[in-house]
Amino acid sequence: LKAKKGVYTCPMANAVVEGPHALPADVRDTMIQRDTELLASGKPVFARLGVIRASAAEFWNYFPVINLNVATAATYGVTERQKDSALFAIEAKVIKLRDF
Repeated sequence: LKAKKGVYTCPMANAVVEGPHALPADVRDTMIQRDTELLASGKPVFARLGVIRASAAEFWNYFPVINLNVATAATYGVTERQKDSALFAIEAKVIKLRDF
């Protein structure tokens, strides 16, 4: 990010920014803490929750679809201020509740 008279610019302004996936445990814990703080600073504008029973091995094949859906959000990104532009965090999460 570059600041000029209180205005920030970023060469990745039209991209979905993600952190690395393979990290040492202490760095990962710090990133999770920062992500949690970032998300807590905003307010949810959409949520969807579904619970299914599935083969863990087969359900793994669905993860690339989730990844693609999150990345596709960049299609709606803008680089200039608009009257209704905002900064959004798009989160996808799969939680294994229990063996069943």
